Amino acid sequence: MRPPIFPLLELLSFLQALLYLLYHCHRYHLVHLPSSVVGVLAQVYNMHTMQSSPPSAGPDLWLEPLTMKTHLNDFHEMCADEKACEWSSLRHTQNLESSKKLMENTFTSTRQAPWLITCAIMSSKYPAPDTKGGCCTKMIGCVRTTRASPWGLSVGYKIRSDCWGKGYATRALQLFLDEYWSQRRTAPKSDIYVAQIPAVNAVAFDKSLTGKIVNDRAQLRHVSNDEEDGDGDDIEITHLIAQVDPNNVGSMRVAEKCGGKFVTISEKSVKVWRFEEKRDMAVWKLDKPLKRV
Repeated sequence: MRPPIFPLLELLSFLQALLYLLYHCHRYHLVHLPSSVVGVLAQVYNMHTMQSSPPSAGPDLWLEPLTMKTHLNDFHEMCADEKACEWSSLRHTQNLESSKKLMENTFTSTRQAPWLITCAIMSSKYPAPDTKGGCCTKMIGCVRTTRASPWGLSVGYKIRSDCWGKGYATRALQLFLDEYWSQRRTAPKSDIYVAQIPAVNAVAFDKSLTGKIVNDRAQLRHVSNDEEDGDGDDIEITHLIAQVDPNNVGSMRVAEKCGGKFVTISEKSVKVWRFEEKRDMAVWKLDKPLKRV
């Protein structure tokens, strides 16, 4: 006769398998689940360490600083790609001049803010035009640190749509993280954390990130090396934040494969250009490796 605990373990294994099945059915658009449910499933998925190992770099893919002189035309092709921009806050551009202004105003790194870095994702295997099976070197996307959030400095990534499904975004984000954490990064606290209270009914799991919401909801206590520091004091950046629409299953998978830890669903927090109302966002935390802290 088997000990009574065995049926319980079998039941837990069955429930775990069922949760994994639901999560993957949502990722591949087989079922549609509410954002809060997706958040719970993602958290369970992370807890059982079923993430793939980060991919290794290769000579066919690398990062380089984004510059107007080198990358403008390829940058325009990416920004004019409506499908590539379907989950972005900014809609696709209509002409080269619009893309140029966007690069100048939003995507250019400056010495005044060295914690904000923008990299072009380069591939040597992009199909060359007017050739049969030939390849050329081309910028196929970009990855960058973007703006402050209630949870820390955000990171974003975008790949032109004809390069989707090849693992480029995952590899590029991992390359970016490796480079970003290769040195100590600091920034004024006000440029890392924004004083914004997340939605009260958001599904939060990592209390060290979302902090403590006081009764009057007038203040959010953020994570930093010294929580008593003033907003103008520099603090060390020890993690980056990826905010991803739960329905953007490709980007959800990228954050997951690069070691992201699911934190919460922040409700109605980001305006995606093709939707009238703000969208719920899944918040992922990408930690600096402990050996480099």
